[in-house]
Amino acid sequence: MLDRFNYFRCIVGFRRWIRIPRCRDLLLYLALVVLPGCHHSRVASSAPPVAPASATTPDLLADSIALIQVKQVHGDALQRGSPVDMLVELRYTLAARDRAFLTLSLEQFPIRETCASSLEGGSVAVVLTPVMKEIPIVRGTHALEIPITWPGDTGEGTNGRVFGAGTISFRAAMRIDRPNYQFLTRNFGTEYCVRF
Repeated sequence: MLDRFNYFRCIVGFRRWIRIPRCRDLLLYLALVVLPGCHHSRVASSAPPVAPASATTPDLLADSIALIQVKQVHGDALQRGSPVDMLVELRYTLAARDRAFLTLSLEQFPIRETCASSLEGGSVAVVLTPVMKEIPIVRGTHALEIPITWPGDTGEGTNGRVFGAGTISFRAAMRIDRPNYQFLTRNFGTEYCVRF
């Protein structure tokens, strides 16, 4: 009988204790700390820690194109009138579709200081695209090496138009053909810009 009486006193005491604000707050705090998966310095988390996303890691859920490197097959300097063979290495992620096309364009700019089509004062530079290659691609992240030849500012591929001096760079795009829609474009003027 004494045990039942003490048990009853305990329950009544607990109910009174819950009504006291400080005790109620303490009880809530203890319940939060003891919950499974709660991250507390003394309680292990149920999930392993997540490493922060790197700025160079492509998002595997988004379409992307990255320029890895450009190798010139012979020599280092570009000279007008001398075609140059290059090997362009790209990494792409195609996530939104199963199949698409990747287009790589060699762009030629008339100014030796920049590979940008917009200039100071709001004017726009004429950009020539003497060479363009298109490759079918599939879902996932893949690396490509694409051979491309700069015609040497000879007018080939530009209807005879030449600059005499300037810079070259690359632009890559992803597109689908039904309907014909270009859904991603990357200009590589900041990663690769070479004078001729």
